[in-house]
Amino acid sequence: MRTDNRPENLEPLTADEHSKRHESPYAAEMLERYSAGQPTTKIATDLGLDVSHVFRVLQRRGVTFRTSGDYLPPLDPQQIAAWHAAGVRVREMARRSGRSPKAINALLDELGLPRFRPGRPFAKQGTA
Repeated sequence: MRTDNRPENLEPLTADEHSKRHESPYAAEMLERYSAGQPTTKIATDLGLDVSHVFRVLQRRGVTFRTSGDYLPPLDPQQIAAWHAAGVRVREMARRSGRSPKAINALLDELGLPRFRPGRPFAKQGTA
């Protein structure tokens, strides 16, 4: 490869050929590891690269990226409905399920279940 850009030293390339010349030597490994479930941060650290580089390489390969929601445990509507019927508050449901109160409230709305009033629940009559 020559180091100057005089016209006699330039080689005409298509966009595809130009991209291939500049492709990361780790591109195939990045794609394989991301497809296997590894996060971009882990791939970048293991290969000694910046996360943005890994992201750009995968993006050029047409990868559909996972969102943070893809890592969260699924909500079981039946379990949430059972907790709701038992009087378990939204924050406690969130703690038990590993999800946010916002996600719990969204599911309660989907299920058509009423939200609890703010504050502590009152003890039922006859229980102490």
